Amino acid sequence: MTLRLPGILVGTVTLLACNEGSPPPPATGSLDVQWQVPAILATQPLIADTIVVVRTANGGVFAYRRATGGALWGFLGAGINRDIPLQASGDFLVIAHGAIRVADIRSGETVWERVDPSGVGGSMPPVVDAGVIYATEFTAATALDVATGDERWSTHLPGAIFPPALGSDVVVYHVRELLTFFQELQGGELVALDRETGEEQWRVDLAGTPSFRAATPGITAFGDRLIAPTYDGRLVAISLADGTPLWDIPDAAPPGQFATAPIAFGGHAVIARTDGVIEARSLTDGSVVWSATARPFSHGAPPVACGAYLCVSNGALRLLGPTGAFAWDSYEESTIAFTSAAASDASGILFAGAAAEFGDYRLIALKPRVELNAPQ
Repeated sequence: MTLRLPGILVGTVTLLACNEGSPPPPATGSLDVQWQVPAILATQPLIADTIVVVRTANGGVFAYRRATGGALWGFLGAGINRDIPLQASGDFLVIAHGAIRVADIRSGETVWERVDPSGVGGSMPPVVDAGVIYATEFTAATALDVATGDERWSTHLPGAIFPPALGSDVVVYHVRELLTFFQELQGGELVALDRETGEEQWRVDLAGTPSFRAATPGITAFGDRLIAPTYDGRLVAISLADGTPLWDIPDAAPPGQFATAPIAFGGHAVIARTDGVIEARSLTDGSVVWSATARPFSHGAPPVACGAYLCVSNGALRLLGPTGAFAWDSYEESTIAFTSAAASDASGILFAGAAAEFGDYRLIALKPRVELNAPQ
């Protein structure tokens, strides 16, 4: 059975019609909308050259022309873990959905698909870089060639493996023992593997090291160091060279407030808290460089870098400058609610999921009232 959607033949990824994005309805107010198409986005859009690819709440993956919103291709069947962002490497689109599927980004045709025998593979976001997919497959960390799916290496790591952070020479995995629902959250370990061979380089015991007293919601590499917030409110940095602790802030936030990995912005590590506070932290010593307050992030997506600005999508779409000052707020021009993290392109256009009212969901391309890529 073939499912037909407007402009798309789903399942065979054959294009029926290239309908351009429709004109903006009144709900968008005075927003400078370039185009918009019906879609319920599950995560941040992916910009790849002249294409915008989105993952939808009904398990679909759809591609549109970046300039006009014209439909290119689409398919269903990627419903498991649909909140994991799409990634790309050259002409290859990487989709984690219980399995790892790689598709041709220009046609949507599947190139290869890998299913972990345990059924867990693909459940955590992989990291894609330089033609390699660094994946988590239950108790194995695996490096896959993005073009062929061939294993470059696979290393057994006992316990549950969480999304890795990628340094120049190592890939670092957060590994935690398998827990029942009633067990307390444990720290586990950080394990650094050589990017080329998968051989272990160093290991840090999170439970037994003063710098790590609880598990981390996400780790990020910044140059020569790894920065990790923890669920109990600590913020720590360790050397990517050997795992040595560099600095440790025991009470960086109230317990439970750090819920995502830090991101790079303006030469700092930016972390969003669930209470709506956004902090830029010094990479040198972890001190607060600036902070801003937005709507609590339990109601929206974590911030992302959009050109020279930090883009915050949690109801309104807001842009923060390099000092944390708000430079633009969509609520000043429209009551439309933004429902996904935004992505930006080189021309200064933002792409994000939005809802004008219940049941009216869209992918919107808009130009904010500031130049995204202008020097600050």
